[in-house]
Amino acid sequence: MEDLSGSQLSKYHLIDRVGRGGMSDVYRARDVTGGPEVAVKVMHVNADTNDVFLKRFEQEARIASGMRHPHILQTLDFGLDRHYPYMVTRLVTGGTLASILKRYGPVSPEQAGRWLAQVASALDYAHAQNVIHRDLKPTNILLDEKNDAFLTDFGIAKLDVPNSEGLTTTGNVIGTPTYMAPEQWRGEDPTPLTDVYGLGILMYLMMTAKPPFEADTPHSLMYKHLNDPPPPMRRHAQAITEALDMVIMKALAKSPADRYKSAGEFSQDFQRAMQNQPTLAQQNPPRFVKAEPQAALRDTNPGRVQLPAPNPSTPPLMPPPVYGPPQIYQQPAPQTYNQPYNYRPSGNSEPYYPQAVVQKIQSDKKKRGGQIRSCLWVFMLMGVIAGVAYVVSLDPDRWLPSEENTKSSQQIITPLPSLTPVPGEKAQVTILSPSNGSIFTVGSQVVISVTATDPISIKSVEMRRFGFELDSKTNDNPAPGGERTFTTEFIYIPKQPGRHILEFIPYQGNIQGNSTFLEIVVR
Repeated sequence: MEDLSGSQLSKYHLIDRVGRGGMSDVYRARDVTGGPEVAVKVMHVNADTNDVFLKRFEQEARIASGMRHPHILQTLDFGLDRHYPYMVTRLVTGGTLASILKRYGPVSPEQAGRWLAQVASALDYAHAQNVIHRDLKPTNILLDEKNDAFLTDFGIAKLDVPNSEGLTTTGNVIGTPTYMAPEQWRGEDPTPLTDVYGLGILMYLMMTAKPPFEADTPHSLMYKHLNDPPPPMRRHAQAITEALDMVIMKALAKSPADRYKSAGEFSQDFQRAMQNQPTLAQQNPPRFVKAEPQAALRDTNPGRVQLPAPNPSTPPLMPPPVYGPPQIYQQPAPQTYNQPYNYRPSGNSEPYYPQAVVQKIQSDKKKRGGQIRSCLWVFMLMGVIAGVAYVVSLDPDRWLPSEENTKSSQQIITPLPSLTPVPGEKAQVTILSPSNGSIFTVGSQVVISVTATDPISIKSVEMRRFGFELDSKTNDNPAPGGERTFTTEFIYIPKQPGRHILEFIPYQGNIQGNSTFLEIVVR
């Protein structure tokens, strides 16, 4: 997609591009009618863009615009301008969780727990609104300058409302393979516990900089999510305690019934493990039982080696845990969240019609093709002109006009004014030979005799053509009281036929006198 930096989209001036993705670009922008800087997300569109992607973009905008949570990036405005679907949100400048992990590696359990509490509260709020995110991954977690986390990108979110019209149906596999829960691989309807699994993958990645399951093909990755227990995090980071490991393993249970009942419960149990308190994960550890994929997704290779089922040890008997996370991680009721960013959509954006977008893009594509061809012709013409100019500059005499088209010296050259220390008198130069109109041949030596006079003394005489100095003769005795008359000769060799106009300029010191012109004919 072209870089739209510096242009205007609807009422937003796009300052510069701050992020790129597979489906959209994000720009730092300013509302031209006033207000703070915002982020404008512009969807990648072309003539082949189908309606499903456009509808998902609209769904993301509508879902996020209804969210009122301090850790959900709310949509402030969205619409369509010049065939570009766009969405406006608050500007968050700390980068994505993916960029932080790539730059600094794994984070401490304390920092991971802080982000977990913020994202978990956002997920609990979304689940209370019957919205299931089902695409939790590091690129969908944004950080601000205070290092606070924000949940974003509801493009494939599931509206868990009876009789609602969705963009996917039961049996379709949708999501990012590394972070998909087993029930997503089986094509089952997602639930809030699907997001708990994705949140567990995020926590594993935060503290180890590695996902729990890696494979070369989607089928291999699917079987690991369905059948293999996650490797203990302590293999990658020795500072992680067994209690923290068990909490993450419970969030990654194969069966949704064995996971935490909510993202908030997951966050609370993580804090108990951080404070060495008894945890739900210790009391009710997850069972890792093999699960078969949906029939359409089964591996058809009969020779594939099946991994044996894990043989978990009997969990230790633990006293009933004392539940009560630290006060700083208490989750307020969803009703208490206020609008965190006092900025309402303008309502002036063009209505969003996905089918019309595709038709308009097809017509605009033809127009842009003609504009590109016109620009190429202009660049080619400019290149030809530049090449001709360069060739002429190498030998200007070759390209001078012929004799019959040459103007007289009086029409071409106007002598520059000169100064002299004697008021009313200037240095003068006279051409002794040859006379004006004399005829010579190309390449012959033209000997030109001149004499210059000045009331004080003559320093030098110059011979010029077209304002460029060809030769200069210096008087050996130019000092005041020296020679007032100076006679010398110049040699000029013409290189092409035509009328050649030569200028002779006398100097008294550094002061220029009156010029005299000689015109000869070369054949």
